[in-house]
Amino acid sequence: MNGVAFYYGQRYSISDLDLAILKDIGLSISAIVGDDSYLSNGSEGRSSTLILRVSEDAYQGDPHFTVTVDGKQVGGTLTTSASHAAGQTQDITLTGNFGSGDRALAVKIIDNADNGWGNDRNVYVQQVTLHGQT
Repeated sequence: MNGVAFYYGQRYSISDLDLAILKDIGLSISAIVGDDSYLSNGSEGRSSTLILRVSEDAYQGDPHFTVTVDGKQVGGTLTTSASHAAGQTQDITLTGNFGSGDRALAVKIIDNADNGWGNDRNVYVQQVTLHGQT
């Protein structure tokens, strides 16, 4: 389980159980209030690297997804071809002025497909690295 549920393109709220599972594996989710100037494309702020280690289930094609930081999309439409079932991963590297402190990160699959057990298109996020910290 990756802590975020999508079903037929619909994102479902993260439950208390999801939060507990994320905490058990060392991840936390926080609501962030503050300015989002670190997402600008200008030269102000410190350029940062965000690395997502991902894999996929490819039912009728590889999944396409977007990444947002504090509700703002970073990068364009992304894809992966690393097979989750085969134990493969792929690092997706995004750059921006992300600032410091806690950030809310979301990965949204654009073209979810599901036709029963084993016939599903998914994106799995195994690891997130920001400012060199995993």
